[in-house]
Amino acid sequence: MNTISKQVFYVLLSDGAKVPKKATSGSVGYDVYSPTESVLPAHSTVKIDLCIAVKPPPGTYLRTSCRSSLAINHNIVCPADVIDPDYTGSIHMCLSNLSSTDYAIKKHERIGSIVFERFAAGIEWTEVASLTETTRGSNGFGSTGKM
Repeated sequence: MNTISKQVFYVLLSDGAKVPKKATSGSVGYDVYSPTESVLPAHSTVKIDLCIAVKPPPGTYLRTSCRSSLAINHNIVCPADVIDPDYTGSIHMCLSNLSSTDYAIKKHERIGSIVFERFAAGIEWTEVASLTETTRGSNGFGSTGKM
């Protein structure tokens, strides 16, 4: 099994930026923090600049995720989540407020997490007339619970 380097290079781009941190030793994600105060208006989606640039280990990319506490308590979710490994700019967190109440984000509040995931490089696309049949076939959304 290939081992992945655990070294992540980063640059803090403002005084308010914080290095992502794991909440517990068993956490998969690294909590990210809002570098400033802001308001997430009801029924809107905003892009929050985390003011940190990250170079993930080779063979990995970043995936952002909302905090479960924001999702369950305030109906705030993260609709965009892939950050390519060749992106060198400031990371932004997209948050959608699905509730009818504005949400005030405090400076240094945990607003999400980032997870490092492996990816397959060098994929080649080959067009074929049809795909090999499987038990599931083309049955999609929710179909596996009905089999």
